[in-house]
Amino acid sequence: MFRRAASAPVTHDPTNEDTQPARVQLRLLLQVHGAGKPISLKMRERTVVGRGSGWDTDVDLTPFNAEACGVARCHVAILFSDDTLSVQHLACESSTRLNGVPLVPDHLYRLRNGDELELGQLRLTVRTLRVPL
Repeated sequence: MFRRAASAPVTHDPTNEDTQPARVQLRLLLQVHGAGKPISLKMRERTVVGRGSGWDTDVDLTPFNAEACGVARCHVAILFSDDTLSVQHLACESSTRLNGVPLVPDHLYRLRNGDELELGQLRLTVRTLRVPL
């Protein structure tokens, strides 16, 4: 008969553990409806979305026919603070909707993963992604 060799007891060895928490980078993904690949950005405290360059705009939606859709040069700011996303409507003349609800200029609104923003007539879905470093 064959006997199994006794295995050594398993002990906990803290020197083999990574004592640092896993490092991740938070990314902001903006998926323009009808477009292929989403716009991917490193999460920042403030990201201004609009059209054109040189107007303090971080995300230029011009390639998505933004002007014809009524997107302002500095349309919204997406803010990240204390692990929370919010959106602020900056353009008084152009409309912004969050999940179909019109936003009042200069007010902050909580933004959640999967929410839909309408900048004028341009629709986009907001997502966040944690990428390991």
